[in-house]
Amino acid sequence: MTRITEWLHTALDEVLAHKLRSSLTLIGVALGVLALMVVLSLRVGVAAAIRSDFDALGYDAVLRVSTQPVTAREEAAKRHYSRGLRREDADLLRANRRVIAAVAPATFTTHQVGSEAAIQKQASVFAVTGDYVVVRGRSLASGRSISDADDRHRAEVCVVGYDLARRLFPGNNPLGESITIGGHPFVVVGVGAPLSSIFIDTEMKTQEMNGVQIPLSTHTLLFGHSTLNFTLLVKATDPNRTREAESYIRRRLLFAHGGIHDFTVTNVGGEILREKVEVLKLLRNWTIVFITIAGVSLVLGGVGIFSVLQIAVAERLYEIGLRKSVGADDRDIFGQFLIESLTLAAFGAGAGSLLALAVIYGTARYYPAGLSVSFAGLLVSNAFALATGVLAGLYPAAKAAGLEPVDALRSV
Repeated sequence: MTRITEWLHTALDEVLAHKLRSSLTLIGVALGVLALMVVLSLRVGVAAAIRSDFDALGYDAVLRVSTQPVTAREEAAKRHYSRGLRREDADLLRANRRVIAAVAPATFTTHQVGSEAAIQKQASVFAVTGDYVVVRGRSLASGRSISDADDRHRAEVCVVGYDLARRLFPGNNPLGESITIGGHPFVVVGVGAPLSSIFIDTEMKTQEMNGVQIPLSTHTLLFGHSTLNFTLLVKATDPNRTREAESYIRRRLLFAHGGIHDFTVTNVGGEILREKVEVLKLLRNWTIVFITIAGVSLVLGGVGIFSVLQIAVAERLYEIGLRKSVGADDRDIFGQFLIESLTLAAFGAGAGSLLALAVIYGTARYYPAGLSVSFAGLLVSNAFALATGVLAGLYPAAKAAGLEPVDALRSV
Protein backbone atom coordinates (compact mmCIF):
# COMPACT_ATOMS: atom_id res chain seq x y z
CA MET A 1 0.00 0.00 0.00
CA THR A 2 2.91 2.38 0.79
CA ARG A 3 4.37 1.72 -2.67
CA ILE A 4 1.04 2.48 -4.42
CA THR A 5 0.65 5.66 -2.37
CA GLU A 6 4.13 6.75 -3.44
CA TRP A 7 3.35 5.99 -7.10
CA LEU A 8 0.13 7.99 -6.87
CA HIS A 9 1.86 10.95 -5.20
CA THR A 10 4.56 11.00 -7.88
CA ALA A 11 1.92 10.71 -10.64
CA LEU A 12 0.00 13.70 -9.27
CA ASP A 13 3.21 15.72 -9.09
CA GLU A 14 3.94 14.92 -12.74
CA VAL A 15 0.40 15.79 -13.89
CA LEU A 16 0.46 19.10 -12.02
CA ALA A 17 3.99 19.91 -13.17
CA HIS A 18 2.85 19.82 -16.81
CA LYS A 19 -0.57 21.45 -16.54
CA LEU A 20 -0.98 22.48 -20.19
CA ARG A 21 0.17 19.14 -21.58
CA SER A 22 -2.01 17.23 -19.13
CA SER A 23 -5.05 19.41 -19.85
CA LEU A 24 -4.77 18.91 -23.61
CA THR A 25 -4.40 15.17 -23.06
CA LEU A 26 -7.55 15.03 -20.94
CA ILE A 27 -9.78 16.67 -23.57
CA GLY A 28 -10.27 13.48 -25.60
CA VAL A 29 -11.08 11.38 -22.54
CA ALA A 30 -13.41 14.04 -21.11
CA LEU A 31 -15.31 14.42 -24.39
CA GLY A 32 -15.66 10.65 -24.71
CA VAL A 33 -17.07 10.30 -21.18
CA LEU A 34 -19.34 13.30 -21.78
CA ALA A 35 -20.71 11.81 -25.00
CA LEU A 36 -21.22 8.35 -23.52
CA MET A 37 -23.04 9.63 -20.44
CA VAL A 38 -25.31 11.98 -22.40
CA VAL A 39 -26.13 9.35 -25.04
CA LEU A 40 -26.95 6.65 -22.49
CA SER A 41 -28.99 9.04 -20.33
CA LEU A 42 -30.85 10.29 -23.39
CA ARG A 43 -31.48 6.71 -24.48
CA VAL A 44 -33.03 5.86 -21.10
CA GLY A 45 -35.19 8.98 -21.19
CA VAL A 46 -36.37 8.44 -24.76
CA ALA A 47 -37.12 4.76 -24.13
CA ALA A 48 -39.18 5.66 -21.06
CA ALA A 49 -41.07 8.32 -23.03
CA ILE A 50 -41.78 5.87 -25.87
CA ARG A 51 -43.10 3.24 -23.45
CA SER A 52 -45.25 5.89 -21.76
CA ASP A 53 -46.63 7.02 -25.13
CA PHE A 54 -47.55 3.47 -26.14
CA ASP A 55 -49.18 2.87 -22.75
CA ALA A 56 -51.13 6.13 -23.13
CA LEU A 57 -52.75 4.76 -26.28
CA GLY A 58 -54.78 2.53 -23.98
CA TYR A 59 -54.63 -0.58 -26.17
CA ASP A 60 -52.40 -2.79 -24.04
CA ALA A 61 -53.74 -6.38 -24.44
CA VAL A 62 -56.88 -5.00 -26.16
CA LEU A 63 -58.76 -6.59 -29.07
CA ARG A 64 -61.42 -4.81 -31.12
CA VAL A 65 -64.48 -6.64 -32.46
CA SER A 66 -66.43 -4.74 -35.11
CA THR A 67 -69.06 -5.39 -37.76
CA GLN A 68 -68.00 -6.85 -41.09
CA PRO A 69 -70.13 -7.17 -44.25
CA VAL A 70 -70.94 -10.75 -45.23
CA THR A 71 -69.20 -11.53 -48.53
CA ALA A 72 -69.50 -15.32 -48.86
CA ARG A 73 -72.49 -16.25 -51.04
CA GLU A 74 -73.53 -19.24 -48.93
CA GLU A 75 -73.38 -17.14 -45.75
CA ALA A 76 -75.34 -14.28 -47.32
CA ALA A 77 -78.17 -16.70 -48.07
CA LYS A 78 -78.56 -17.54 -44.37
CA ARG A 79 -77.70 -14.09 -42.98
CA HIS A 80 -80.98 -14.04 -41.05
CA TYR A 81 -79.50 -16.63 -38.65
CA SER A 82 -77.38 -13.88 -37.11
CA ARG A 83 -78.66 -10.77 -35.36
CA GLY A 84 -75.37 -9.02 -35.97
CA LEU A 85 -72.94 -7.71 -33.42
CA ARG A 86 -74.84 -6.74 -30.25
CA ARG A 87 -74.03 -5.81 -26.67
CA GLU A 88 -75.34 -9.23 -25.60
CA ASP A 89 -72.21 -10.66 -27.25
CA ALA A 90 -70.19 -8.96 -24.52
CA ASP A 91 -71.87 -11.15 -21.89
CA LEU A 92 -70.94 -14.26 -23.87
CA LEU A 93 -67.27 -13.26 -23.99
CA ARG A 94 -67.11 -12.34 -20.30
CA ALA A 95 -67.86 -15.96 -19.40
CA ASN A 96 -64.22 -16.96 -20.01
CA ARG A 97 -62.43 -15.19 -17.16
CA ARG A 98 -59.28 -17.17 -17.82
CA VAL A 99 -58.35 -15.16 -20.91
CA ILE A 100 -60.86 -12.28 -20.89
CA ALA A 101 -60.39 -9.59 -18.23
CA ALA A 102 -63.11 -7.15 -19.36
CA VAL A 103 -65.40 -6.40 -22.30
CA ALA A 104 -66.57 -2.88 -23.11
CA PRO A 105 -69.34 -2.52 -25.72
CA ALA A 106 -69.18 0.94 -27.24
CA THR A 107 -70.56 3.08 -30.03
CA PHE A 108 -68.61 5.93 -31.62
CA THR A 109 -70.62 8.67 -33.33
CA THR A 110 -70.52 12.43 -33.94
CA HIS A 111 -73.06 14.98 -32.64
CA GLN A 112 -73.39 18.68 -32.01
CA VAL A 113 -72.07 19.49 -28.53
CA GLY A 114 -72.38 22.87 -26.84
CA SER A 115 -72.92 24.81 -23.63
CA GLU A 116 -74.24 28.23 -22.59
CA ALA A 117 -70.72 29.64 -22.85
CA ALA A 118 -69.83 28.03 -26.20
CA ILE A 119 -71.64 27.55 -29.48
CA GLN A 120 -72.42 24.02 -30.59
CA LYS A 121 -69.80 22.21 -32.65
CA GLN A 122 -69.37 18.71 -33.97
CA ALA A 123 -67.62 16.46 -31.48
CA SER A 124 -66.92 12.76 -31.08
CA VAL A 125 -69.40 11.00 -28.79
CA PHE A 126 -68.29 7.77 -27.13
CA ALA A 127 -71.25 5.74 -25.87
CA VAL A 128 -69.72 3.41 -23.29
CA THR A 129 -70.33 1.27 -20.21
CA GLY A 130 -68.44 1.13 -16.92
CA ASP A 131 -65.86 -1.29 -18.33
CA TYR A 132 -64.57 1.26 -20.85
CA VAL A 133 -62.15 2.92 -18.42
CA VAL A 134 -60.94 -0.54 -17.36
CA VAL A 135 -60.27 -1.70 -20.91
CA ARG A 136 -58.66 1.55 -22.09
CA GLY A 137 -56.90 2.36 -18.80
CA ARG A 138 -58.26 5.89 -18.72
CA SER A 139 -58.07 8.25 -15.76
CA LEU A 140 -59.87 11.47 -14.89
CA ALA A 141 -58.75 15.01 -14.15
CA SER A 142 -61.80 15.48 -11.90
CA GLY A 143 -65.15 13.91 -11.11
CA ARG A 144 -66.04 10.30 -11.92
CA SER A 145 -66.35 8.07 -14.95
CA ILE A 146 -69.45 6.57 -16.60
CA SER A 147 -70.63 3.69 -14.42
CA ASP A 148 -72.70 0.58 -15.03
CA ALA A 149 -75.42 2.17 -12.87
CA ASP A 150 -75.56 5.13 -15.30
CA ASP A 151 -75.94 2.64 -18.15
CA ARG A 152 -78.68 0.66 -16.40
CA HIS A 153 -80.74 3.75 -15.57
CA ARG A 154 -80.14 5.45 -18.94
CA ALA A 155 -78.81 8.45 -17.05
CA GLU A 156 -78.23 11.64 -19.02
CA VAL A 157 -74.74 12.23 -17.66
CA CYS A 158 -71.43 12.64 -19.45
CA VAL A 159 -67.65 12.77 -19.08
CA VAL A 160 -66.12 15.59 -21.09
CA GLY A 161 -62.68 15.40 -22.72
CA TYR A 162 -59.98 17.63 -21.27
CA ASP A 163 -59.72 20.06 -24.20
CA LEU A 164 -63.48 20.11 -24.80
CA ALA A 165 -64.09 20.98 -21.13
CA ARG A 166 -61.79 24.00 -21.36
CA ARG A 167 -63.55 25.13 -24.53
CA LEU A 168 -67.09 24.65 -23.19
CA PHE A 169 -66.38 26.11 -19.73
CA PRO A 170 -63.44 28.53 -20.04
CA GLY A 171 -62.05 29.25 -16.58
CA ASN A 172 -64.92 27.48 -14.80
CA ASN A 173 -65.38 24.10 -13.13
CA PRO A 174 -67.57 22.02 -15.47
CA LEU A 175 -68.67 19.45 -12.85
CA GLY A 176 -72.42 19.65 -12.30
CA GLU A 177 -72.89 21.94 -15.28
CA SER A 178 -75.14 21.12 -18.22
CA ILE A 179 -74.25 20.67 -21.88
CA THR A 180 -76.27 19.63 -24.90
CA ILE A 181 -75.41 16.64 -27.06
CA GLY A 182 -77.42 16.34 -30.24
CA GLY A 183 -79.99 18.71 -28.71
CA HIS A 184 -80.39 16.68 -25.49
CA PRO A 185 -79.25 18.01 -22.09
CA PHE A 186 -76.57 16.12 -20.16
CA VAL A 187 -74.98 16.80 -16.77
CA VAL A 188 -71.17 16.77 -16.60
CA VAL A 189 -70.00 14.29 -13.93
CA GLY A 190 -66.35 14.02 -14.93
CA VAL A 191 -63.51 15.53 -16.94
CA GLY A 192 -60.99 13.28 -18.69
CA ALA A 193 -57.32 13.56 -17.87
CA PRO A 194 -55.04 15.09 -20.54
CA LEU A 195 -53.57 12.48 -22.86
CA SER A 196 -50.03 13.75 -23.27
CA SER A 197 -47.57 12.14 -25.65
CA ILE A 198 -44.22 13.13 -27.10
CA PHE A 199 -43.34 10.76 -29.91
CA ILE A 200 -46.73 9.25 -30.75
CA ASP A 201 -49.73 11.31 -31.73
CA THR A 202 -52.97 9.73 -32.95
CA GLU A 203 -56.32 10.93 -34.23
CA MET A 204 -58.03 8.88 -31.51
CA LYS A 205 -56.17 10.83 -28.82
CA THR A 206 -57.36 14.10 -30.34
CA GLN A 207 -60.92 12.80 -30.56
CA GLU A 208 -60.91 11.73 -26.92
CA MET A 209 -59.48 15.05 -25.72
CA ASN A 210 -62.14 16.91 -27.72
CA GLY A 211 -64.96 14.38 -27.28
CA VAL A 212 -67.51 13.32 -24.70
CA GLN A 213 -68.56 10.01 -23.14
CA ILE A 214 -72.17 9.08 -22.35
CA PRO A 215 -73.84 5.83 -21.20
CA LEU A 216 -74.38 3.36 -24.04
CA SER A 217 -78.04 2.68 -23.17
CA THR A 218 -78.73 6.44 -23.10
CA HIS A 219 -77.22 6.80 -26.55
CA THR A 220 -79.35 3.90 -27.85
CA LEU A 221 -82.49 5.44 -26.34
CA LEU A 222 -81.89 8.93 -27.74
CA PHE A 223 -80.09 8.24 -31.02
CA GLY A 224 -80.85 4.59 -31.81
CA HIS A 225 -78.53 1.62 -32.36
CA SER A 226 -76.24 1.34 -35.37
CA THR A 227 -74.36 -1.91 -35.88
CA LEU A 228 -71.93 -0.12 -38.20
CA ASN A 229 -70.61 2.04 -35.34
CA PHE A 230 -70.90 -0.63 -32.67
CA THR A 231 -67.70 -2.15 -31.26
CA LEU A 232 -66.66 -4.58 -28.56
CA LEU A 233 -63.39 -3.66 -26.89
CA VAL A 234 -62.00 -6.76 -25.20
CA LYS A 235 -59.08 -6.76 -22.77
CA ALA A 236 -57.12 -9.98 -22.37
CA THR A 237 -55.95 -11.06 -18.92
CA ASP A 238 -52.33 -10.81 -20.09
CA PRO A 239 -50.61 -9.17 -23.10
CA ASN A 240 -49.07 -12.55 -23.93
CA ARG A 241 -52.51 -14.15 -24.16
CA THR A 242 -54.01 -11.88 -26.82
CA ARG A 243 -53.67 -14.57 -29.51
CA GLU A 244 -55.47 -17.06 -27.28
CA ALA A 245 -58.15 -14.48 -26.54
CA GLU A 246 -58.52 -13.71 -30.25
CA SER A 247 -59.02 -17.38 -31.05
CA TYR A 248 -61.62 -17.72 -28.30
CA ILE A 249 -63.53 -14.64 -29.46
CA ARG A 250 -63.71 -15.91 -33.03
CA ARG A 251 -64.95 -19.35 -31.99
CA ARG A 252 -67.49 -18.05 -29.47
CA LEU A 253 -68.99 -15.36 -31.68
CA LEU A 254 -69.04 -17.55 -34.78
CA PHE A 255 -71.10 -20.11 -32.85
CA ALA A 256 -73.40 -17.39 -31.44
CA HIS A 257 -73.89 -15.85 -34.90
CA GLY A 258 -74.93 -19.11 -36.51
CA GLY A 259 -71.68 -19.60 -38.39
CA ILE A 260 -71.96 -16.20 -40.10
CA HIS A 261 -68.73 -14.18 -40.41
CA ASP A 262 -70.43 -10.81 -39.88
CA PHE A 263 -67.75 -9.58 -37.49
CA THR A 264 -64.00 -9.06 -37.53
CA VAL A 265 -61.49 -9.26 -34.68
CA THR A 266 -58.46 -6.98 -34.67
CA ASN A 267 -55.66 -7.73 -32.23
CA VAL A 268 -54.88 -4.08 -31.53
CA GLY A 269 -52.81 -4.91 -28.45
CA GLY A 270 -50.63 -7.34 -30.41
CA GLU A 271 -50.06 -4.78 -33.18
CA ILE A 272 -49.17 -2.09 -30.64
CA LEU A 273 -46.80 -4.47 -28.86
CA ARG A 274 -45.04 -5.33 -32.14
CA GLU A 275 -44.71 -1.65 -33.03
CA LYS A 276 -43.28 -0.87 -29.58
CA VAL A 277 -40.73 -3.65 -29.90
CA GLU A 278 -39.68 -2.40 -33.36
CA VAL A 279 -39.35 1.21 -32.19
CA LEU A 280 -37.30 0.22 -29.14
CA LYS A 281 -35.14 -2.02 -31.34
CA LEU A 282 -34.51 0.91 -33.69
CA LEU A 283 -33.64 3.10 -30.70
CA ARG A 284 -31.23 0.44 -29.45
CA ASN A 285 -29.52 0.28 -32.87
CA TRP A 286 -29.09 4.05 -32.97
CA THR A 287 -27.76 3.96 -29.42
CA ILE A 288 -25.08 1.49 -30.52
CA VAL A 289 -24.10 3.86 -33.34
CA PHE A 290 -23.82 6.85 -31.01
CA ILE A 291 -21.94 4.85 -28.37
CA THR A 292 -19.47 3.79 -31.07
CA ILE A 293 -18.95 7.42 -32.07
CA ALA A 294 -18.48 8.40 -28.42
CA GLY A 295 -16.07 5.48 -27.98
CA VAL A 296 -13.89 6.90 -30.75
CA SER A 297 -13.32 10.00 -28.60
CA LEU A 298 -12.17 7.81 -25.76
CA VAL A 299 -9.84 5.90 -28.07
CA LEU A 300 -8.38 9.19 -29.29
CA GLY A 301 -7.99 10.21 -25.66
CA GLY A 302 -6.10 6.96 -25.09
CA VAL A 303 -3.80 7.79 -28.01
CA GLY A 304 -3.12 11.15 -26.37
CA ILE A 305 -2.26 9.47 -23.06
CA PHE A 306 0.00 7.02 -24.90
CA SER A 307 1.84 9.88 -26.62
CA VAL A 308 2.29 11.83 -23.39
CA LEU A 309 3.73 8.79 -21.60
CA GLN A 310 6.10 8.10 -24.46
CA ILE A 311 7.36 11.68 -24.13
CA ALA A 312 7.53 11.30 -20.35
CA VAL A 313 9.67 8.16 -20.64
CA ALA A 314 12.04 9.92 -23.04
CA GLU A 315 12.28 12.97 -20.74
CA ARG A 316 12.91 10.92 -17.59
CA LEU A 317 15.52 8.43 -18.78
CA TYR A 318 18.06 9.75 -16.27
CA GLU A 319 15.50 9.43 -13.43
CA ILE A 320 14.68 5.85 -14.48
CA GLY A 321 18.35 4.88 -14.65
CA LEU A 322 19.14 6.55 -11.34
CA ARG A 323 16.21 4.88 -9.54
CA LYS A 324 17.16 1.46 -10.90
CA SER A 325 20.79 1.92 -9.92
CA VAL A 326 19.81 2.58 -6.27
CA GLY A 327 17.55 -0.47 -5.98
CA ALA A 328 14.23 0.16 -7.74
CA ASP A 329 13.06 -2.95 -9.56
CA ASP A 330 11.14 -3.30 -12.84
CA ARG A 331 7.81 -3.48 -10.98
CA ASP A 332 8.44 -0.08 -9.38
CA ILE A 333 9.11 1.60 -12.72
CA PHE A 334 6.24 -0.21 -14.47
CA GLY A 335 3.77 0.66 -11.69
CA GLN A 336 4.89 4.26 -11.62
CA PHE A 337 4.16 4.95 -15.28
CA LEU A 338 0.99 2.84 -15.30
CA ILE A 339 -0.35 4.83 -12.35
CA GLU A 340 0.47 8.05 -14.20
CA SER A 341 -1.52 6.82 -17.20
CA LEU A 342 -4.41 5.82 -14.96
CA THR A 343 -4.28 9.17 -13.18
CA LEU A 344 -4.57 11.06 -16.46
CA ALA A 345 -7.54 8.89 -17.47
CA ALA A 346 -9.16 9.39 -14.05
CA PHE A 347 -8.83 13.17 -14.30
CA GLY A 348 -10.33 13.07 -17.79
CA ALA A 349 -13.18 10.82 -16.63
CA GLY A 350 -13.92 13.12 -13.71
CA ALA A 351 -13.95 16.21 -15.92
CA GLY A 352 -16.16 14.47 -18.49
CA SER A 353 -18.58 13.30 -15.79
CA LEU A 354 -18.94 16.82 -14.38
CA LEU A 355 -19.53 18.24 -17.86
CA ALA A 356 -22.10 15.52 -18.59
CA LEU A 357 -23.97 16.22 -15.34
CA ALA A 358 -24.04 19.92 -16.20
CA VAL A 359 -25.38 19.20 -19.71
CA ILE A 360 -28.01 16.71 -18.51
CA TYR A 361 -29.33 18.84 -15.66
CA GLY A 362 -29.08 22.00 -17.75
CA THR A 363 -31.14 20.63 -20.63
CA ALA A 364 -33.61 18.50 -18.62
CA ARG A 365 -36.05 21.40 -18.34
CA TYR A 366 -36.32 21.59 -22.14
CA TYR A 367 -36.96 17.88 -22.51
CA PRO A 368 -40.73 17.15 -22.24
CA ALA A 369 -40.29 13.65 -20.78
CA GLY A 370 -37.63 14.77 -18.34
CA LEU A 371 -33.99 13.71 -18.50
CA SER A 372 -32.32 11.93 -15.62
CA VAL A 373 -28.75 10.76 -15.19
CA SER A 374 -28.16 7.18 -16.25
CA PHE A 375 -26.04 5.70 -13.49
CA ALA A 376 -25.30 2.77 -15.78
CA GLY A 377 -23.95 5.32 -18.27
CA LEU A 378 -21.89 6.93 -15.51
CA LEU A 379 -20.34 3.60 -14.54
CA VAL A 380 -19.81 2.37 -18.11
CA SER A 381 -18.24 5.60 -19.37
CA ASN A 382 -15.89 5.92 -16.39
CA ALA A 383 -14.93 2.24 -16.52
CA PHE A 384 -14.24 2.57 -20.24
CA ALA A 385 -12.11 5.67 -19.64
CA LEU A 386 -10.07 3.99 -16.91
CA ALA A 387 -9.62 0.87 -19.06
CA THR A 388 -8.43 3.10 -21.90
CA GLY A 389 -5.93 4.69 -19.54
CA VAL A 390 -4.58 1.30 -18.48
CA LEU A 391 -4.26 0.05 -22.07
CA ALA A 392 -2.61 3.27 -23.22
CA GLY A 393 -0.05 3.06 -20.42
CA LEU A 394 0.93 -0.60 -20.77
CA TYR A 395 3.50 -0.20 -23.56
CA PRO A 396 5.23 2.97 -22.27
CA ALA A 397 5.33 1.50 -18.73
CA ALA A 398 6.76 -1.79 -19.98
CA LYS A 399 9.27 0.09 -22.12
CA ALA A 400 10.43 2.15 -19.13
CA ALA A 401 10.60 -0.93 -16.88
CA GLY A 402 12.73 -2.81 -19.43
CA LEU A 403 15.48 -0.19 -19.63
CA GLU A 404 18.88 -1.12 -18.31
CA PRO A 405 20.26 1.40 -15.74
CA VAL A 406 23.54 1.90 -17.63
CA ASP A 407 21.77 2.43 -20.98
CA ALA A 408 19.29 4.86 -19.41
CA LEU A 409 22.04 6.93 -17.75
CA ARG A 410 24.23 6.84 -20.87
CA SER A 411 21.43 8.08 -23.14
CA VAL A 412 21.11 11.38 -21.29
